[in-house]
Order: sequence, then C-alpha cells, then structure tokens
Amino acid sequence: MQQRHETYRGFVYPWTADHLGHMNVQFYVGRFDEASWHFLAQLGLPPRLLEKQRRSFVAAEQHPCHRQTRLPCKYARRAARASR
Repeated sequence: MQQRHETYRGFVYPWTADHLGHMNVQFYVGRFDEASWHFLAQLGLPPRLLEKQRRSFVAAEQHPCHRQTRLPCKYARRAARASR
C-alpha cells in the first residue's frame, strides 16, 4: 500500500458555512487546491523549484471524496497518496 501524506490541516470557520450550516463546496475546492500544492512539495516539487525550472502542474482531473460533513468550528485534516 502506498504511503499517505498529510496535505491539509486547518479549521472550518463559521463564515464558510452555507444556509444548512455545512461547509460550502466553494471552500472545499479551495482547500483541495491548497492540499495539492502541499502534496507536490512533499513529493519534492515545491513552487520555487517549479518556477526556477519554468515548469508547472495543471489539475486536469481530481477525485475529491466526500466522507464527512465539516461543520463550522471544527478542525479539518486531509491526507493523499499518489496513484499511477
């Protein structure tokens, strides 16, 4: 089994909640974007290196998996692993 890397640690703020009190999808997407950069850095590809080598990455496809509703004032943590 491939090693999982922690890619996000944060907090769900009340202003990120929708009318039902759940974290709004627009904020999930932002967290996934942040997690993607942390994941690349853990793989040895930090933004400075990519800029220096004039290279970039594009999130052509992502498969976020909704496992648990995040309510305001809760701590959030995410992990990821590379796949082929």
